[in-house]
Amino acid sequence: MAVLIKPCFIYDVLCYAGQRFLELEEYYLEEQKELIYKTNKEIEKYSIDDFNRNGPSMSSMCMVLSCFTDNKNIDKLTIKDLIEIIKQPEELSQLVNERLKDNDFLLNDVKYTIKWLEEGGTAGYVKLLEGLDNINFYKTWVDEALPKAEEECVKLKDKISQYDLDNIFRDILRLRNEDRIDDVNIFVSFFSHPVCFSLYNKSFLSSCLSDFVDGKMFVRIIAHELMHGFSNGETINILRGLVSKDDFLNKTYKTLVEKYSGAEEEQFVVAVEYYLSVINRLSTYEDIIEIAKQRYGGCMPISLIIFNLLVQEKSVPVNYNLWLSQKFNSGCINGDNIEKQIEEIAPGFINCYEKS
Repeated sequence: MAVLIKPCFIYDVLCYAGQRFLELEEYYLEEQKELIYKTNKEIEKYSIDDFNRNGPSMSSMCMVLSCFTDNKNIDKLTIKDLIEIIKQPEELSQLVNERLKDNDFLLNDVKYTIKWLEEGGTAGYVKLLEGLDNINFYKTWVDEALPKAEEECVKLKDKISQYDLDNIFRDILRLRNEDRIDDVNIFVSFFSHPVCFSLYNKSFLSSCLSDFVDGKMFVRIIAHELMHGFSNGETINILRGLVSKDDFLNKTYKTLVEKYSGAEEEQFVVAVEYYLSVINRLSTYEDIIEIAKQRYGGCMPISLIIFNLLVQEKSVPVNYNLWLSQKFNSGCINGDNIEKQIEEIAPGFINCYEKS
């Protein structure tokens, strides 16, 4: 098993499509913004509609393609290949539904994207792709984006070279109740910054973040992304019920989803990320408490409660879904006195959220 870090043109195409009409604020790289604006200018003559407001996110489009291809020969796909794939949403739906049939969380996400394509979104997306092909976007990517992505790959490989990831991968297998992890593919995207997100089959897409994180942080990101997609419908429904019982949980949950585009299982995944970081000596318990106060403006209180329960376990739980269900059903995680529970674990947490 190896960690493979590499650029990928076709994922960058989808990331450009998802970012092209967003407000590119201070979180974006200057070179990234310049290339997006330049490309936008070049394809103006094709009068392409702005489908970003009601269309799928770049992460969802990338997940659909990742699942459809299982990332096999993904680095060889051209824009013309992508057009042919997107033109057949029925085939996409059939294969993706089959591959994700046991994964409620991911299936619900990609179903929206495929439905959007089936109900007319395909035409606009194909028009954009044809415009990109006509302006030879591949050459632009090779000349201006690929060198940055390749430099990023070298930096990220260097950052994780000093860490033994095998123990973390073993822990992830126990938590996911799975037998093996094959090669972990990390695709580096110039256009996705500042976002990282999961792809199909133990793969994920990383932005150009090496100047903003150290090796420990990138290892935590790897653990985080490899845990995504673990949750089932039962666990998510329990979470929804819990959030509906408490005003503070409801308020922070809305902040997570609406302001930070956090997935429903995000707090579960963040809790595990924190836990794996502590038991693998990447961070101390105290480090995590301070990190949690600042992350996403302190809008993930449930992640802290779960993290606090996880670190009390004598060994890594087998089947995180089952463990969560047992903790919810036993009352260890409930909607009573949430703010008091949080303040006992992390004094000052509530104030951090209110100031954010």
